[in-house]
Amino acid sequence: LKTLTQSQAMVNETTKRLRELKIAEVGARLAADTAQTHRHAVEQDTAQAIAAARRRQDAAETAERRRRQIEQEAEAAMTAAHGRIEDAEQHAKAAVELVTTRQQQMIKLAGEIERLTGQIEEARAEEAEARTAAEQMVALKVKTERETRADIRAAQECRRVALAEAIEKTSAQRRKEVEALHIASETAVARRHEAAAAAAAAQRARAAAETQRQEAEEIIAAAKKAAAQAEARWVEAQQAATEVSATMKRRLLEAEETVIAARTQTRHAQEKYWQILEEAQSALTTIEDRVLQAEKLQSSLKAAAAEAELRRMEAERALQEIVAARLREEQEMVSLRHERENLRAEILRMTEEAIQRRRQILTEAIASSHGIIEVAARQAGGAIEQQSLDATITQALARLEATVPRELPGPAETTQEEDGNILLLEERPPPLDGGGLG
Repeated sequence: LKTLTQSQAMVNETTKRLRELKIAEVGARLAADTAQTHRHAVEQDTAQAIAAARRRQDAAETAERRRRQIEQEAEAAMTAAHGRIEDAEQHAKAAVELVTTRQQQMIKLAGEIERLTGQIEEARAEEAEARTAAEQMVALKVKTERETRADIRAAQECRRVALAEAIEKTSAQRRKEVEALHIASETAVARRHEAAAAAAAAQRARAAAETQRQEAEEIIAAAKKAAAQAEARWVEAQQAATEVSATMKRRLLEAEETVIAARTQTRHAQEKYWQILEEAQSALTTIEDRVLQAEKLQSSLKAAAAEAELRRMEAERALQEIVAARLREEQEMVSLRHERENLRAEILRMTEEAIQRRRQILTEAIASSHGIIEVAARQAGGAIEQQSLDATITQALARLEATVPRELPGPAETTQEEDGNILLLEERPPPLDGGGLG
């Protein structure tokens, strides 16, 4: 009876300890649920941070492509502006050459005008000489006609005298006088013909001078017209040169405005790169803080599991003391032990999967953040050194490796001494006396 009483007391103590163990298991389960929720939150935040980092990376790549496109457009605009400037310079050179040619032509025309003016002056002098000669010929003709008339009158008078004296003179003398009269008449006729020829020559000289004067006036009019055309072309060339210069200046201003806009957009893109880099650094810091919180929570869970394992081991030692008196309880404890081992194997498998998933998520997050920061650092001009970044990532991976066990024991290799190092999350052992927490 005393032994049964002691056994009953031990059973009650064991039941009490089992209840405490169940309470600890419920607390551990709640802590595990909290850790699971926190892990899901960390995974979601990590996924959101990775998505935000990828969006920022896409935005940075888009900004980079836009900056390159703007630079290409600015280069094309500058090339087009240079081509237009060269075309304008060629047009200006052609205009200058045209003006020079027109000036040379005007100089030649001026020389030709001077030559024609000289010829006109010479023609006018010749015309004056011809007029003088014609006047002299007319005067000579009038004088000759007067002399001829006087000679004729004198001859007639002499003839009358000779006829009067002929009666008195001999026929020989009459014959001589008649011959003299014939000679005088022929001389007068010859002088008259010479005067008519001189008048005709003077008339022809006057007509030739008039023709030369008209030709000279036509040449002068043509020269004046050519000079006016050359002047008009000179004005057109100056206007074209002015328009080309204005167009060139306007295109240069447009090219400068395009370059200024491209520089402004490049500066905005660089500012966006720095902002993305700062956001990536803050995201990495947030991830590291959450990893530290997860490590702390894991440590607290390990401590709670260790305490629960200690209590379980005490309960098992108490059960070993009453194994002889309570075979049924021993069998139930054996079945409970098998269930716990199965549950422990499942928990180990789930824990290993969770650790592997967390390690993979953290590795991907760190690698993604490392890639984003490396791309942003290259785009920002080397603002972060690669060695310090590699050292930071290596330290984070080392801390992660230190917090996660490399090998976990399987269900078959788990012994009674190793039970204190295993985290129990889902064990629900049946009560030994049929009671329990309910």
